[in-house]
Amino acid sequence: MTYTVQNIGPGEANPTWNDRVYLSSDGTAAGAGLLGTASRTEVLNGGGTYDVSVDAILPIVPDGLYQVVVVADDGDLVFEGPMENNNELASIPFSIGHPDLAVAIDGFPATATSGDTVTLDFTVTNNGTSVTRDAW
Repeated sequence: MTYTVQNIGPGEANPTWNDRVYLSSDGTAAGAGLLGTASRTEVLNGGGTYDVSVDAILPIVPDGLYQVVVVADDGDLVFEGPMENNNELASIPFSIGHPDLAVAIDGFPATATSGDTVTLDFTVTNNGTSVTRDAW
C-alpha cells in the first residue's frame, strides 16, 4: 500500500519520526493491529510531501469490514502545536473474508479386497465468504 504525507504547516518538520500503518475494525488506530512502520529521516519542508510504500501481510482476523489507518508521526515526536489532530487518516472500509473448504464423499465401493484399485468420488465446496487465493 502507498500513502502520501504532507506538511501543511509553514515550518519544517525535523526528523526522526515514525509513520505507522494499522488494520482497524473501527477506523481508528486505538486497539488496531500494526501492519507496518516507516521511519522518516529527512527534513520535510512546509508544504512538502513524501510518499511511502509499505508491504504488509494482513493478519488472521474474523470476517468483516476493516480499514487501513495511517498515523504520520505516531508518537508525536514532531511538535506541531495545535495541529496534532490531523495526523491520522483511515481508508474507506473494505471486506475481509475467508474460504471454508468442505469435502463430501460422493461415492466409494461398499466392498473391496486388499490390493484392489478403488475409485473414490468426492466434491470440495467453498462454503466461505471469500474465494481461495491459490491452488491447493
